[in-house]
Order: sequence, then C-alpha cells, then structure tokens
Amino acid sequence: MTFRWLPIVGLVACGRAAHAPARPAIPAHAAIKVPPALYDDAEDRVRARARVAHAGEVRFEPNLPAEELELDAHEPIDQVHLVADQLGGRVQLRLDGDDARLLLWIDRADLETVVVKAHALVDRASGVRGAVARPGATVKDLGGGEIQIDDGLVTARGSIAGDALGAIFDERPPRAPQITDWLASGSRVVASPDPAAPTVAEAHQLVGVVRLAPAQNGWVEIEIDREWIYARGFVPSTALTPANGGIEGSASASASTFGLSDTPTLILPSGACLYARPGGPIIGVNTAERLRYANDADQPGWRRVAIDTSWGLLWPAVHFPEKEGVPAGDFDRCSTTPRGAAP
Repeated sequence: MTFRWLPIVGLVACGRAAHAPARPAIPAHAAIKVPPALYDDAEDRVRARARVAHAGEVRFEPNLPAEELELDAHEPIDQVHLVADQLGGRVQLRLDGDDARLLLWIDRADLETVVVKAHALVDRASGVRGAVARPGATVKDLGGGEIQIDDGLVTARGSIAGDALGAIFDERPPRAPQITDWLASGSRVVASPDPAAPTVAEAHQLVGVVRLAPAQNGWVEIEIDREWIYARGFVPSTALTPANGGIEGSASASASTFGLSDTPTLILPSGACLYARPGGPIIGVNTAERLRYANDADQPGWRRVAIDTSWGLLWPAVHFPEKEGVPAGDFDRCSTTPRGAAP
C-alpha cells in the first residue's frame, strides 16, 4: 500500500475525527472515468485552443456557482489553453501547472478575440498583401476595418476578413525556423527594397529572422516566422546582426507564498484524482507527488487540496477510504495513459 499521510491538524485530533462519524460517507465513482482531455497525449489529439482575456469567473462544473477567487474579475490573464468541452456560453479549459492538470469552465465572454484561420493582412492604402496573421494571434481593432496584430516582439496591421476572427482556434504544429540574423528594434519590414514601400511588419524589440538572399544595394530580403505571425519583406542591411549562437538572456523563478502557514497539509501522490466536489465528476489529476495544503470537505474520506493557478488557489476535492477519522486506504488514482497505449 502506497498511502502516506501527514496528520491534518484540526481535522483529526487524538485519534478521533473532528467531524461527526455518523454522517454517511459519499463514495467515489465505482469505476473511475478519466476525461480524455486529461490524458497524456491530449495536447496532440485535441487541437482546439482558446486565449483567456481576463479572470472573470471559473467553475469546476458548468451549472454550479463560481469558485471564490483571489483575483478581480477584470484581472488580465492572457494565456492559451486546450479546449476540452463547450456548453452554451461556457467553455471548459485544461490548465497545466503546479504539478497538476485541472479542467475549469469559464464564460465565453472572458475569451480573447483572436485570428482563427491564417489570413494575410492587406494594406488599405495600397492593396498590398502584408504579414500573415496566424491562428491564435490577438487582435486590436484600430477602427475603419483595420486591425493590429502584436505578438510581443513584432506588430503588423491591415484589414482582414471578418470570418477570420473568433474565440476558438486550431493550434498549428510548432515551428522552429533556423535564425540567421537579429533584426534591430524599431526596424520596418517593407514590401519592396524602397523606404517608401508599404510596411509589412515592425519589430519593436530585437527579433530573430531568416536571411533569404545576400544584400543588394543595401537591402536584404528576410522572413519573420513566429507562432502568431509570418512576415516576408525587405530591411536595410544595417538593421541586421548575424546570429552567432543566439543572444543570452536570463530567467528568474519565483516561489509562491500563500500566507497559509497554519493550514493543514497532506502528501498527495502522483496520479491522485481531483474531483469537482465530494462525489462529483473528475476534473483533474495530480501529476507528481506533492505536499499540498488541505481543508476538510465536510464528508468522511474527502478533503479539498490547493492547486496554484493563474486564477489563484483553487480547491478541488480528493478521496480516500476513511474510518472514524483514520485513513484506511490509498487515494483514488486516475490513469492518464491513453486507452490502448502501453502503461
């Protein structure tokens, strides 16, 4: 038996349960059914994605009250997640993080408007086709039928067909172009080797590009091939620096502190099922053994555990056999190995 337990202060004391033992226990599912969106290969099989605009409200079940959040509803999120399901005005998204996979329902109104199919932006003045906005790119309405695409390093603007915009898009396979040069911040990519030519895209930070041909008359043809935007055009040769092994950067990590030092804890094993509520549907899985904060779920054998997300701490339920406040077996386990695959 692999069950390991840390005493939960305030829930179990002196060998006696803090709750009334006479309450009937809510059992777990007789046959544990794991939603396919939680499978290990779900991100390869399910292509639908959505970009969350702001926190809004989140639910473990579509028709139940929203979970209490630490964030204001207007707090920006700006994250792309796998779409597991859709029901009326709500969509179910999969979150990955804090050694867990978790399914959450959010309102469709809290999703960002994005490009849902690849479409070239057209310069309204000249009619020249410019950069291609790729599925998932965020959209800023500039008015007069013109939009702007901004992926954080590169911007492009122009008109686009209305049916190319929406909320849910199909993710494209990741691209890994071989960067040859760095394009200087503030550079314009133009449609032809002429400073008066229409702008295809602009770099507002240093960005990697692919040189397509040697310089001629001070101009170089290049392409920018990024997740949300593709642009091909000309830049002055002086705007390029050869990429010799890339540019070093730094990353920082921060540890979350929840101010829960007095909160009870338990060791949750890898594979433990996460439920929407005691006796409710499975909405997640613990992907690595973790010491987690825990609260009483008001039912024998059930606890709520903390999962850290961009929405703050969320508290799905976990289940284990319990008799008179004493654990009598292991946590419910959820296999995320796809059916027919080798375990």
